[in-house]
Amino acid sequence: MICLPYHLLVATLAFAAAAVPVNSVELLVLTPENFKSTIAEGVWFIEHFSPYCHHCKEFAPTWEKLVEENTASPDPGIRLAQVNCAVHGDLCNENKIDGYPQMNLYKNGEFVERYKRARDHDLLASYIAQHAEPDSPITKPVLDNDKHRDEPPAESRPKPNPTGSVLDLSLTNFHSTLAAGPVFIKFYAPWCGHCKKLAPIWTQLASHMRHKLAIAEVNCDAQPALCKSQDVQGYPMLKFYDAAGGVTEYTGGRKFEQLRKFADGTVKPSVAEVSDQEYEESVKGNSVVYLFLHSPSDTASLNDLKIASQILLGTPPVLTSTSSSLRSRFSLPTSLPPNAPILLAIKDSSPHEYTAYRSFTSSPSAQDKNTRLDGLKDWLSRNRLPTSVELTQENFQQVMNAPHAPLVVLSAVDPSSTHSISSSVTSVGRSWRARRPVRESGPVEKDVIFVWMDADKWGKWLKSMYGIKKNRLPGVVIVEHKRLVYYDRGVNGQELAVDGESLFPALDAALAKTLPYKHSENIFERMARHLNETLISVEKYVIAHPWRTVLMAIGLLGAFAYAIHRFILSEDVNAGGYAHYNSHEKRSRRDRRRD
Repeated sequence: MICLPYHLLVATLAFAAAAVPVNSVELLVLTPENFKSTIAEGVWFIEHFSPYCHHCKEFAPTWEKLVEENTASPDPGIRLAQVNCAVHGDLCNENKIDGYPQMNLYKNGEFVERYKRARDHDLLASYIAQHAEPDSPITKPVLDNDKHRDEPPAESRPKPNPTGSVLDLSLTNFHSTLAAGPVFIKFYAPWCGHCKKLAPIWTQLASHMRHKLAIAEVNCDAQPALCKSQDVQGYPMLKFYDAAGGVTEYTGGRKFEQLRKFADGTVKPSVAEVSDQEYEESVKGNSVVYLFLHSPSDTASLNDLKIASQILLGTPPVLTSTSSSLRSRFSLPTSLPPNAPILLAIKDSSPHEYTAYRSFTSSPSAQDKNTRLDGLKDWLSRNRLPTSVELTQENFQQVMNAPHAPLVVLSAVDPSSTHSISSSVTSVGRSWRARRPVRESGPVEKDVIFVWMDADKWGKWLKSMYGIKKNRLPGVVIVEHKRLVYYDRGVNGQELAVDGESLFPALDAALAKTLPYKHSENIFERMARHLNETLISVEKYVIAHPWRTVLMAIGLLGAFAYAIHRFILSEDVNAGGYAHYNSHEKRSRRDRRRD
C-alpha cells in the first residue's frame, strides 16, 4: 500500500497537470499574491472552484465560453478570473467560499455580491452584461511565472487520485482533503482481522479509481480523536464524503466488484438527459428509476434536482426529459399546469406507471433554498427502494435500516423454491402497490417493501429473530426492524402466507397499529439495549452541552454535600443528647447512693 504525504501529493498534481494540453481559451487564475492587486480597480467576476468537484467539471465548458466571449470584446467593462481552492484554500476561506463552484462579484476591490442564480450560460451572460461598466479601468494581474511555475493551471483541471494510491489521512490533512473534493475513506485499526482482509482490496480500488475518485484511509489507533469526531463505531468503517459536504456510510459488500460498483456510481453525473428510447431501456435495466419531466427553459428546478440527487450516489438513476411525447404517456395529475416540472418514481419495470410523484413550484425563489432542497432529498430517499427484492448481505442495511423505516414483508424460502416464491412475492408486492393511492408525497402511510431470503444462508438469524424454522417454509413475517418487533399472525390469528388474502388485512392492521406484535429480543436484551441507548443519549447531551453539564454536576455535588452535612449534624445532635442523658442518669444514681 502506497501512502503519499500531502505535500508530495500536491507536487505530484502539479507535475501531472503540466503535462496536460491547455485549452485554446486563456483562463486567468489568481493567487493570494495577486488577488487584491488585480481586482483593485474595475469590475471582476471571480469563479472559485476545486478541480475535484463534479459540478466544477460540468461547469468548466460554460465558464470557458463566457471567458471567450468576454475577451473577444474590446471593452467588456468586466473581467473574469478564477481561484483554485484546492491550491489556495486560505484565500477561498478569506473570501467566505462555502461550496464549489461559487462566483463572486467585486468592484474596485470590494465584494459586491454572490451569484445565486442557475449556472446556465444565458443567465450568466445576462448577469455579466448587467454588471459590466465600459470604460472602467482594469488592472492587469501581477504574475510571477517563476514563483508559481509549479502550481497546476486552472485550465488543466487536474483529476483526483493522480497516482492511483491510497491517501493516509490524519488531523493535519483530513479537512483539506475533504475540501478538495469527493473522497471514499476507510477507518480501520491495524489489529482488526476484517481490516487486514480489506487492505489489498482497498489498494486495488484506489488503483481502479485513478483520475476518478480519491481513496483514503485513517488509522484509528494513531488518530483516535479524528475517528471519534467522525463517529467511527467499528472497524473497518467506510464513509463517502461528497463535494457538498454530505457523508454517507457504505454498508454494502466488501468484495472488490461491490466496492468498485459503488465507487463508480459516485463519480457518474447525478442527472442524465435521455431520449424516449433510452428511457425505455433504463427502466428495463433498473428496479427503480426517477424521471424528471420539464420544459427546456426550466433550469432552476433542474439545478435543484442536480444538487439534491447527489445523496443517491448514482443509484437509482435520475433521468430527465423535455419530450412532450414521453410526457403524454403518463396519466399525470390534472391539477398540474401543462408542462409543469414533475418528478416521478418508476418501479417494477413499468415504464409508464409511477408509484409516487413530486411537483415543483413555479417560483423556486419563493421558498427557502435549504428547505426546498431538504424536502427534495427526503422524497428521493423515501422512494429509492424497489417494491420487491431479494434480501442479501449487500442490501440488508439499505432495506432494513432505511431512514424512512418501512414495513418489510419478509418471506424465508427454501433455495429449491426460490424462483416460484420470488415470483409470488413480486406479484403480491405489485398488487399491494396497485391498491394504494398515489399522492404528492408518495403513499399515504408508511412504505411497504416485499423481500425474500435464503433460509439456508440466514437460517440461524431467522430463527433467533422471528422464530422461523426450516421445517416450516416459506415462513412469512411483517417486520418493523427499527423497533425490533414483528408480526407473524394475521387479523384472525392465522399464520401469514405469500398471498394478498392473508397479507393485505394484516398489513392494514399493522399500519393502523391494531395488530398484536412480538419482540425480536428477549426482555434482558431489551433492557440492555435501553440502558445502552440511555448512556449514549447522556454522552451526546454532555458533548452538546458541556457547560450546562458542569453546572448540573456542581449542583448535584452541592446537594449531595449538603445532605451529608445535614445527616452528620443530625447524628451529632442525637449523639450529644444521648450522652447528656446518660451523664445525668449517672449523677442521679450517685446521689441516691449517698443518701
